[in-house]
Amino acid sequence: MGVLAIAVTYLVMLLVTGWPLALIWLGISYLLRKRSPSTRTAVLVPLATLFFTPGWAPATIAIVPVPFGLLFGVAAISFRWGELAGVMRLAPTHYWYFIAFPVTAVIVYGLWKFVLSNHSFQRTRSARR
Repeated sequence: MGVLAIAVTYLVMLLVTGWPLALIWLGISYLLRKRSPSTRTAVLVPLATLFFTPGWAPATIAIVPVPFGLLFGVAAISFRWGELAGVMRLAPTHYWYFIAFPVTAVIVYGLWKFVLSNHSFQRTRSARR
């Protein structure tokens, strides 16, 4: 039950705090729309991995799962990289980020390959006229 509660909490936090990250990611994907699929994959998969990997942040009386991109963005804007390292130590285990980043990358890569294989977004001959 604990894993399910953590997953639901992360999804709720992703819906609340992840929309600016999703807008940035969608904007970059729009700028790369005319590039080759391999270039888009090489840029967007690491970016999505950085943005959407589950991280841990302090709340008032608890530690809640949030997208790592939010933590990274706050550290980048404030130039307080030491605080990012401190927040990263709040993870439940020392190996959290060693496991979370590769797992997120594999999931994002699989989803990205599925999206690229879907040709319904490409223009047809009748739409070009």
